[in-house]
Amino acid sequence: MSSGTAVADTNWAKLRKRLGDRLVLPQDAGYDQLRLPYNHVYANRRPAAIARCVSPQDVQACLDFASHERIPIAARSGKHSYAGYSVPEHGLVADLGGMADVRVDGSSARVGAGARLIDVYEGIGGAGRALPAGSCGTVGIGGLTLGGGIGVIGRKYGLTCDHLTSARIVTPDGCHRTVSAHEEPDLFWALRGGGGGNFGIVTSFTFRTDPAPDLAVFSLQYPAGATADVFDAWQEWIATTPDELWSGCGITATGALSTIGFDGTYVGQAKDLHRLLDRMPPGGERTVREMTYLEAMRFFAGPADDPGTAFVASSRMLRHRVRGKRIAELVDGQRDGFLQLDSWGGALSRV
Repeated sequence: MSSGTAVADTNWAKLRKRLGDRLVLPQDAGYDQLRLPYNHVYANRRPAAIARCVSPQDVQACLDFASHERIPIAARSGKHSYAGYSVPEHGLVADLGGMADVRVDGSSARVGAGARLIDVYEGIGGAGRALPAGSCGTVGIGGLTLGGGIGVIGRKYGLTCDHLTSARIVTPDGCHRTVSAHEEPDLFWALRGGGGGNFGIVTSFTFRTDPAPDLAVFSLQYPAGATADVFDAWQEWIATTPDELWSGCGITATGALSTIGFDGTYVGQAKDLHRLLDRMPPGGERTVREMTYLEAMRFFAGPADDPGTAFVASSRMLRHRVRGKRIAELVDGQRDGFLQLDSWGGALSRV
């Protein structure tokens, strides 16, 4: 059956019998709000139904139904797919937002696949532990982990998927599986940043955590016209900084000369961070604040109810240095736009 073929009402009734009012069809109240993705470029996408899953059994019911009806199915954790992949046109959305528990047991944390990062940080950070993950609080842990998971302490602690010790997954054959380095290791390997998680629907993750560190958070902003020289200096600087320091470069189009600035974190004390920042070009406006791990994650997370917006974005990995003059030429004179570059290396580059 093609993705555009409608499913008979009687068949949806069968799935509703298993899910109850957690199955939301286009004629149901709340459908238009539930289907809306974070990237509003895809706001016109209309899935055939949205299943608000609260258990692995709900996920199994969705997979069984999609397989029988031969319609597309997509798991949705935080709605942040830049390309709208979590909202399949005429397909079934398995929304995992109702599976968001965060439980910490010693150095281990079990996290439901629908948990948002801000909830993960509150649960893990509140227990005095840390997990390297993304900076946007409304991103879901599911898509982030299955795609690798980069964030503001990654140079020190690595990718989110590096800390994954096991996962619970429902595979397309309807089986509930626990995967780890010792149980179905090939599938476990495939879930750790490879293939976008297209091997079933993960329902929960178990992570190894670290003791929560204290951090120094900084901002360094330069005036318009400094982009080329400062960008060159930043590339030289990050090649010599320790793993404890992560920095992100943001270049903003203004319609004339672009502006350049940096945000970042340092695992350690402010006085040591200041010594590192002193090696950057003068003329920037600097702020440094010491925070706990949880305070820093809240700081970067932004509003917990971010509704999203319409945008077009793409990303690339730069394996070699880029001349600052070329970066400035790319952005200068543009009416709007934002170019973001993150410094990797450290634990992120050690496999």
